[in-house]
Amino acid sequence: MKNRLMFLAALLGILVAGFGAALAQVPIAANSNANMPGATAPVSVMVLPNGTGPQLTNCYYFGGLPANGVITVQLLDAAFDPVPNWPNRSIRINHTPNIAPNWCPDSWYPPPMHAPNCADQVTDAGGFTRFSLAYHGGWWQDRGSQVWVLEATGVWMPIPNDLKMFFNSPDLNGDLAVNLLDVTIFSADLFGPYAYRSDFNWDGDINLLDVIIFSASLGITCP
Repeated sequence: MKNRLMFLAALLGILVAGFGAALAQVPIAANSNANMPGATAPVSVMVLPNGTGPQLTNCYYFGGLPANGVITVQLLDAAFDPVPNWPNRSIRINHTPNIAPNWCPDSWYPPPMHAPNCADQVTDAGGFTRFSLAYHGGWWQDRGSQVWVLEATGVWMPIPNDLKMFFNSPDLNGDLAVNLLDVTIFSADLFGPYAYRSDFNWDGDINLLDVIIFSASLGITCP
């Protein structure tokens, strides 16, 4: 009997330890990190609803200078240990506060297709993943971005790092289609005071290059 009790106690200890380890391997957004290691100043990137805009390797510094806006993310758990194999669809770009741009609905991108604003891949053994692709959305924002994580509780939470990444789009009204409604807004910006939302290469001026980009984008919608 004594040996049996000792065996059961040891087995229970193993199970409890394993359960505790399993619980530890879930991300806590507040403990995690996100940064843009290739950027030395705020960057701007243009997005299109169909995802044919530039990738984050082709962002702009103010003045129209080329910039690398790739975002590196490390997910950490409650003990600040790396969280491997967290789904990339549970790691998204959002904004501070949770504002524009609008992203295309996930329903357009059933797995295994890449969702409109999710990380490139699941986290690796060190808890790392990144954002480097072109994303599917519209509207604009010039207040900075954050990476949000779907925690084990089922609640989306922001990683606290504020990323100086701005977005604009020829879809100026954020309805996920570039159409005549956007023509009206772009025309007002072209002939009116400077507006970041229509400065697609962020050179500080709304000019012929922006007209060309806008015109080429007419008719684009989410896939």
